Amino acid sequence: MDCRRIGLIGLSFLATAIAKPCAVIDPRMSITSEGTVIVYDPNTKTESFIRQIEFAGPAQSFGFLVPTPSLPTFRSLSADLIEKFKFAMEPPVVQEIRVQWVFSFGFWVTDAKSPGPQDAGVTAYPAADRARYEEFGRTKVGPYEVAVVKAKDPVALGEWAKKNGFNVPSNVSYWLGPYIEKGYYLSCFRFSSAESNYRSTTVEIKFETDKPFYPYREPKVLAGGRRAFERDLKVYFVAPQPVRALQGNTRWAAKSTQVESLRHDAISTLTSEGVNVDGKWFLTAFEDKTAVRPDVDLTFELDPGISPLYKKPYHELKYKWKAFPGGWLLVAGGGIIAAALMVFLKARPKAPKPSMDFVED
Repeated sequence: MDCRRIGLIGLSFLATAIAKPCAVIDPRMSITSEGTVIVYDPNTKTESFIRQIEFAGPAQSFGFLVPTPSLPTFRSLSADLIEKFKFAMEPPVVQEIRVQWVFSFGFWVTDAKSPGPQDAGVTAYPAADRARYEEFGRTKVGPYEVAVVKAKDPVALGEWAKKNGFNVPSNVSYWLGPYIEKGYYLSCFRFSSAESNYRSTTVEIKFETDKPFYPYREPKVLAGGRRAFERDLKVYFVAPQPVRALQGNTRWAAKSTQVESLRHDAISTLTSEGVNVDGKWFLTAFEDKTAVRPDVDLTFELDPGISPLYKKPYHELKYKWKAFPGGWLLVAGGGIIAAALMVFLKARPKAPKPSMDFVED
């Protein structure tokens, strides 16, 4: 067996422990957080799926798989793109200055800030083999090696993986089945890292689709059918109109955190990376902390009737202390009063002493 084989799954991932004689699934690897920006143009029916993940664990070689309904292209983007975009869409910081006057023996002014900005919350607003599988090429995207494959069934995908140094575990066949039946392309990412905590390069996966799509389903890889990983998922969806997120025919249970027009800096952040957006497009942001995900992927529908949802500005309370030069006046005034009292007491007439005469009988 080829001990370089890499375990693959979907947008969640499995890892292999390369210290053992052969590659095995290592459930200790986990995604700790992931950020995703989806940009969808309904005119060209093109989705740009921009993603960065952060994960932790002891395995040094691992991978993941991304299903898409059409043949994708890949680009490596700036590592801080998502963070810059998020920052550009944050509300402004509003400073509240409170002046405090104090008595002083000098003329001075000092500033003191509160412990920091406080979030005020959100308001409503191969020939023989090719008959069973086909590889569409490989590319290098940042630290990743990416191979795009189509297969007739999970067994055929396993055959391709075995010939190409990958390992697709049999216990994820049920998860792969729906994508293979729909004729989806499977993009197999893999890379190695000596770090125990690793933040991946930001990657754009671009493909055509009639309906915006997020592969939300996860394989069951632990005993008892529990999901492998928990994570804090944030999805930032950019489109000409606000969107609603659906799981099948049901609204996604994630919290909607922001719905508003793109700000200038956010537009510049995307366009500077070659991501085409229009100045009148909208952001719809979602936050999901689901530990056990339903076996249904996400789709998105444009809905101009969705009301805006603005984040309130961050409030920073700033104190400005101003010295009132009253200390010297107080001392001087006290001295004058004391002197006047002394003068008054000295000028006051003294009362005569009583007479002490003795008379003899």
